[in-house]
Amino acid sequence: MSTFDRRHAWLKTGADDALAMSEEGFDRLKSHASALCFDTGELGTNRMWHFHPTAFIAHFRKCCWISKQELKQLIPLNVIRMARRNNYLWEPIVYRDATGSMADSIRIHLNKGMQKYLINTPLRIACFLGNAIQETQWLYQREEIGSRQIWYYPWHGRGLLQLTSPGNYFDYFSFRGLIYTTDIKNRLSAEYNRLYVNRNIRQTDNHLSDTENDIPHNIITWRSNVSSNDHDVVGSAGFYWVSAYMAYHSDAEHELERCSVNTKFRIKIYYRSPAFWRASASVNLPGRINTLYSTALNGFNDRCCVYGSAISVLTEQKFPDNNGNAIVEKPESNQLRRG
Repeated sequence: MSTFDRRHAWLKTGADDALAMSEEGFDRLKSHASALCFDTGELGTNRMWHFHPTAFIAHFRKCCWISKQELKQLIPLNVIRMARRNNYLWEPIVYRDATGSMADSIRIHLNKGMQKYLINTPLRIACFLGNAIQETQWLYQREEIGSRQIWYYPWHGRGLLQLTSPGNYFDYFSFRGLIYTTDIKNRLSAEYNRLYVNRNIRQTDNHLSDTENDIPHNIITWRSNVSSNDHDVVGSAGFYWVSAYMAYHSDAEHELERCSVNTKFRIKIYYRSPAFWRASASVNLPGRINTLYSTALNGFNDRCCVYGSAISVLTEQKFPDNNGNAIVEKPESNQLRRG
């Protein structure tokens, strides 16, 4: 601080674009600067040390721990849902995070899981939660709705990324180090594959039930835990994240594309990128991962609405305007929810 007066004396004389500062104002500024300084003792160099605001934010963002308020901000106010080809709906999202809700009970497990599976950069989190939030009906459902009517029940989707099919369940059990006999996995996987390629017999000649296959109680419990135990709800998604190489696709450059669709509520905007598409397809539609924006991936527009909010909340990346210039500060269509 010994050089403060000399270095900042120009403030009292003013400049072309600034009025001269009064003595009272100068003294207040000096007092404020002194409060921000560190006592560097004999090792000091008479420099004023302080945290630059943007450097402070950048440093603390490395934590990647999401608070309850921050998690809420990732849920868009509305979703653009494709009802059928070229027919889009603009639907409000009801977000539930009261005490005892899924969003409330899972948040700590979610943060720990993201640290464990190295979902630890803003763009990785945007890709992961862009899928998980949509697949769980905005952090409300731990498993597929109407599961007993689904042909692959009881091996239907459970968990944050909807672990589905006998093969994926048993691979997750192996990932967890759980022991089972391979004949059960092989028998169920073969039946699932038979039904998958023969749509017309899925309801009339289906042999996936637990009783028909004499499924041991421990396997039924493991499977149930994927939706009933928050540790497994998150852990099964971490398994998908690792096995589908979602991090690899999430780490690519995110070239945001501005997309407009016509709904009965007029033109609405959402954002997508090849990186987010490949991260999403890697776990949901791996056979089409290089077929950008294939409509065969269920709910991709919905996922993009979450992705746009996550990009806005978690990063400093700007959005493209209608000319493709990355200058827009926040998503259009008033999508951001307050924490």
